[in-house]
Amino acid sequence: MLPALIASVSGPRARALTLALLLVAAPGCIVTPPLGDLPRAGDAESMEVVDADYLPFRRSPQNRYAVVMNGRVFQPPAEGLAVHDPDDLLRGEAIEDPWVQGDMDQLTRLLLSKGYDVYRLDFGRVTPDLMRSLLERIVFVSDDETQVLVAYSGEGDSTGLRTRSMRLGTSRHLVPQGTTITPADLFAALEPVQGRKAVLLNACEAGIFAEEAARWGRFEGVVIAACPRGYATTPHEPSGTTAIFAAFLDLYARDPSRVHNLATVEIDRAGGLWTNLAHHWQSLWRGGGKPISYEPVIFASSDFWF
Repeated sequence: MLPALIASVSGPRARALTLALLLVAAPGCIVTPPLGDLPRAGDAESMEVVDADYLPFRRSPQNRYAVVMNGRVFQPPAEGLAVHDPDDLLRGEAIEDPWVQGDMDQLTRLLLSKGYDVYRLDFGRVTPDLMRSLLERIVFVSDDETQVLVAYSGEGDSTGLRTRSMRLGTSRHLVPQGTTITPADLFAALEPVQGRKAVLLNACEAGIFAEEAARWGRFEGVVIAACPRGYATTPHEPSGTTAIFAAFLDLYARDPSRVHNLATVEIDRAGGLWTNLAHHWQSLWRGGGKPISYEPVIFASSDFWF
């Protein structure tokens, strides 16, 4: 079907354009999430953290904790607005990102099936202070057998995870003070937690967290970041998730109960030929921005069996 359609278009330039359009459109036609419905471990719970005045927390029956966070981008409000603090952005309309939502949903399913208590943080409703408060609670109950996984999907830049921002035009963002989680912020909050720790990040330039973990020298655990400094992330349309989450979840797609050592496992780049070529064609037509990378950046200083 594809060769016949291309051949029916006269001229090499027209055929090239047709191929480009097909490549761009093809990946989004069918969405098959990496994981379907998974049985939840009987004592695992998922909790939404939505209120700074009340932080739901309990000692995990299996001594496993996950902090799963998504960033939020807002449109400017119609009446205009001077931004003085992060809550001012809430007067604009939140931009829904189906790939980030797919990351959150799929990872939460896997975590619950492996007995983790999952704490969900939507940074359109809460600020990074709640992440710090939650990790402080885990510090008090952690021991040598504790496992903690911190995951984030959303915007990022060369300073850290841009948890809440306002889109200005097509490529600029307004980022209020106090909404960026820097590598130093995250590792300082994780350092006093006993046991094993892992970090999974989908954000542009997320590789700075792996860089900082290596430079800092005191982080004991694993960091899996979507792309190096200077590069952007991308969706993986066939799975309805971002590329790094698709690659990570694919480790468990055939056998969700399987246990991998994240410190040594090889994470293959997500996306087949068609998906990758589509994004390269798209980058030709999109002006500016960072180049896309499918190559994860991984730091490991201790085992993490997951």
